[in-house]
Amino acid sequence: MGRGVLPSFEIFWDATFFWQCSWLSGREGYTYQAIAMEGFAIELHLKCLHRISNRSIKDIRGLSHGIRKSFEFLTNRDKNTIRKHFAEVAKQRFDCQLSIERGYAIDLDSVLDRAEKLFVDARYRAEGALSTRKRKRAGINHGIRALNRTLHDIILDKRPNWRKNRRIAKHLDNLP
Repeated sequence: MGRGVLPSFEIFWDATFFWQCSWLSGREGYTYQAIAMEGFAIELHLKCLHRISNRSIKDIRGLSHGIRKSFEFLTNRDKNTIRKHFAEVAKQRFDCQLSIERGYAIDLDSVLDRAEKLFVDARYRAEGALSTRKRKRAGINHGIRALNRTLHDIILDKRPNWRKNRRIAKHLDNLP
């Protein structure tokens, strides 16, 4: 393994941590920080899938912070699994159904595009690089929690022994 590259479990752990922190930050009113962390969790979940699939380190590093690019680089099998599972998760989640009723698209492609735009926008706002008044918001985070849940579940299906890890197990019941 190359210098500075985390094994897939460590990437998964980081994704779990950022996902839980996003929920806690949002609950406390830190909207931009919460959205940035949730977007980062999606990015890490996708990179974990690449590591599980034994993608080369060079290829993964080349993905940078691109959520859409990272998704498109997955195997067709992983992309199809994500599409199917996401549709099932979105049907079951009250927040997704409410978003659909309000006219928001909750298909996977719309959510991936929304996640990427929000991640960039929220990250720069949280860092103070963008004014919260000068630039129109990239959108609302409809469907992004469902996408994190989907990716998290798929990874645990691929690596069921990770459910038993103490660092992960204590967080599973607290995730949104």
